[in-house]
Amino acid sequence: PPATMRRLREIELQLCHLADEVVTCSDDDRSLMLPDDFARDEITVIPHGVDRAMFLGKTGAGIREHYGIPGDHGLLFFHGTLHYWPNTVACRVLTEELLPRLRARGRKVTCLVSGMGAPDRYQHEDLRYAGLVTDLASHIAASDVCVVPLLDGGGTRLKILEYFAAGKPVVSTVKGAEGLQARDGEDLLLVADGDWDAMANRIEELLDAPGKRLALGANGRALVEAFDWDRVGQAFLQLYGDR
Repeated sequence: PPATMRRLREIELQLCHLADEVVTCSDDDRSLMLPDDFARDEITVIPHGVDRAMFLGKTGAGIREHYGIPGDHGLLFFHGTLHYWPNTVACRVLTEELLPRLRARGRKVTCLVSGMGAPDRYQHEDLRYAGLVTDLASHIAASDVCVVPLLDGGGTRLKILEYFAAGKPVVSTVKGAEGLQARDGEDLLLVADGDWDAMANRIEELLDAPGKRLALGANGRALVEAFDWDRVGQAFLQLYGDR
């Protein structure tokens, strides 16, 4: 109820103002808090991190065969906690918007979606739900293109950092790549939120251009060096030391 939401928001703000330091994972999130009587220097931005070493040497061998994905299909990949509403909506977009468009164009693709809480009401013959997997890096490595059709959510997308660490090309909505400072056409391909024709076009563009996939993947891998957990950890240590 609205009254409960207002009260929860008041409690959140009180806790933030009582804390010695408030940390957000993107400058966008910090900017959203400034109107609530915060000075910019009261909020520190420390981004999400990623374990880059986890993705080294992964080839994705056996993943396609395990899920029965035809050898002549391009493989798309998306993952997350799927009962988290923004990711649930992304599954709807995949099954009702993107995969039907690609199939209507005669494109042979399969989308592999990993994560707990798969929304069973969203199904498509070109989609496979993998559930919660123990070797996420191998699943990402098996893909041709990683897609992030998000329309909502806050912070920054850890999933995109993981795709970058794996050296995979990414097609994302603007909302999906929020807070990452990634360059459209250099580190990933961006489309306007809700423009599913444009997203289908960009997916096809990458499936038809192996060289472009490699170039985007290499740029993403270079960008994600700044998000290695070692660097992120040092930022927290410095923050606590300064206090």
